[in-house]
Amino acid sequence: VTHSKRLALREGMRLIRNSVRFLRNYRQLRTEWEEGYDRLTTGTYWNDALHIAPTKPSQKG
Repeated sequence: VTHSKRLALREGMRLIRNSVRFLRNYRQLRTEWEEGYDRLTTGTYWNDALHIAPTKPSQKG
């Protein structure tokens, strides 16, 4: 196994750059996730996404 200080530095800089980008955009990412989460948890979304015909709720009681 070889070790390259140049490649390690490049990967370290990439990690720092991506971390800064994440922290800078965190609020927007969180807002988009929260808005999208409500949409993704509906049965309508999954019926449309998977092309499934909606089912009738069962009549219990």
